[in-house]
Amino acid sequence: LIGKIWFLLTLLIFILGQAILPRLSGGSGAADEGSDDLTVRVAIFICRCFIYACSMLSLISSHVRHALMDVNRKRFVSVYNFRFPAYMFEGQALASLFLTFSLVGMFIFEPILQCSADQANRDRLFTERCGQIEDELVVYSFFSLCAMLSYFVLLTDLSVFSTQVSAYVLILHRV
Repeated sequence: LIGKIWFLLTLLIFILGQAILPRLSGGSGAADEGSDDLTVRVAIFICRCFIYACSMLSLISSHVRHALMDVNRKRFVSVYNFRFPAYMFEGQALASLFLTFSLVGMFIFEPILQCSADQANRDRLFTERCGQIEDELVVYSFFSLCAMLSYFVLLTDLSVFSTQVSAYVLILHRV
């Protein structure tokens, strides 16, 4: 249950940092379009730091742990002469792995980090629009889209959980 609540929390923070806050300032998506509101840019930065530090690192450690357990137990699945840890073909592990790679891609192309390295933008703290990063911004947006889709695919697991809880409550009520 705690894992499900944690997943919902990270999903809400992801949506807040990627979709809601960038439009809050009146812009069309970027953190600083239409407004010079430092508060919104700081809030977006905090949301993204939370996602990278808590969600991404947690997912990476989970996948490494599961892969090492399968390697130790010699549990592999062969696909076109390539051997993969068996856990990847159980439940929603593949969607979770896709989410992990999407978050890593987002981190690599994070526009706030790239703009903070640009000396010309030292006066615009946590900005996403600077210099020559337009191509990286497109790649970042693609990884963000993939991460959002992965989150919603993984959200289907919560509907199964909800059905199980409803069935349990219904049985308890009848007994």
